[in-house]
Amino acid sequence: DKNRKIIYFNKKSNIALSSLQRAQLIKDADILEFVPAEFKESFLEAFEACLAGDARKFERKIIDPNNQNIWLEVY
Repeated sequence: DKNRKIIYFNKKSNIALSSLQRAQLIKDADILEFVPAEFKESFLEAFEACLAGDARKFERKIIDPNNQNIWLEVY
């Protein structure tokens, strides 16, 4: 929502997050709690742009606990 609260998530998103960050998505939690520190600034910029009606899409490479590269696509 407009206050960054999680209103819905799918099962695959929760499984992926739990394997990467050992965290579980929670309805009504602030999504920023789950954004890695190095991406928070760009996430907030994109979030504000989306609220203003400017759709954004970007890809991010992260490294999982097994030192493997994982690409995330965010809309």
